[in-house]
Amino acid sequence: MDTFNVKDSLDKIVDRIFKEGKSFYNEPLSPSIRRLVHVEGDATKGKILVPYWFSVVQYGRGPAKRGSKAGPGKLTDFGKAIYAWMDKRNMFTSKTAKGKINEAKGLAWYINKHGTKHYRNGKYIDIYDTIIKESVAMIRKDIHQAALKITSNLVKL
Repeated sequence: MDTFNVKDSLDKIVDRIFKEGKSFYNEPLSPSIRRLVHVEGDATKGKILVPYWFSVVQYGRGPAKRGSKAGPGKLTDFGKAIYAWMDKRNMFTSKTAKGKINEAKGLAWYINKHGTKHYRNGKYIDIYDTIIKESVAMIRKDIHQAALKITSNLVKL
């Protein structure tokens, strides 16, 4: 190994996480999540940027106290996200717009009160912790080997 590139190593970590990682339902991680993960850096430094909620993939979404009330017939931002999610999967049992809004509000309330099924089951899914630990150990080894090579070349001079 002649040179070591931190950004390339971080790219490999992210690729491995999304290649090997499985969700709560033992399905591959969503490509939509992959599009939100970015690697920044160069040969000497770098970082992996993930959404603030990325740990939810491993632990689930716990109960949350929300201060805003949308009012009757209206949805909060979380409620709108739940509505879109339910609509995309044809999960509504109600036929009216008001009934669909109430179903989405009910599910949003339940998740805010009790957390997601993943969280309630207490099931930890190791998606990235082990991969990151193994990769960091490999990066340390590669850096050590590169430093030894540079040192041995300097001693020969």
